[in-house]
Amino acid sequence: MFARRKPAQSEKLDFDDEALKLFKTLNIKPGELGGDYNYLDPVWRHPTSGGILYIGNQTAAQDLSVQAAHKITHIVNCTADMPNFHEGKAGKFYLRFDVSNHWRYLDSSDQSVVQFVTPLFQFVDTALERGHSVLVHCLAGAHRAGTTGVACLMHLTGAQADEATKLAQRCRRVVCPIGMLPQFLDGLERLQAKRSQRGIGSFNS
Repeated sequence: MFARRKPAQSEKLDFDDEALKLFKTLNIKPGELGGDYNYLDPVWRHPTSGGILYIGNQTAAQDLSVQAAHKITHIVNCTADMPNFHEGKAGKFYLRFDVSNHWRYLDSSDQSVVQFVTPLFQFVDTALERGHSVLVHCLAGAHRAGTTGVACLMHLTGAQADEATKLAQRCRRVVCPIGMLPQFLDGLERLQAKRSQRGIGSFNS
């Protein structure tokens, strides 16, 4: 599935730099809200509990008023180094999911993928099933959080990577897996196909 391999220099991306390029393209500053770019956007609602999965940016991760307005209690930080801004605060729960460095954790085995994504899916599933809303964020809410949100949609809906990406982009236009991030989604797609053939569904077992 995966060969554990450090990206070549030409493949390396500074995702914070890519986020800043995105802000420049959109003619906005990181803290501004306007046009087609929002702090956060909903991409999936639990059919019975009403819990919502959001993809968003650093502002959404920092601003408690934004989180309160959207009833967000659970936060997935998709960066390697951005702080968990409100960690330790009552009613806030965090998971760090370092998706841009997935190649460090994944090898050619299915089990390595299972071990990598299971904490994410369990965290998201548990929150949504209890009616809590989840924010998946990075700096811009486009590349790292976008990819992680797509992975969650694949898990929640059974969609393949391309379909889940299109679904996410309908909700948040800036979602854009780049660099080696599509490789992670392709590997997850292959894993889900194998699990489906074997009748294995939930990552919570």
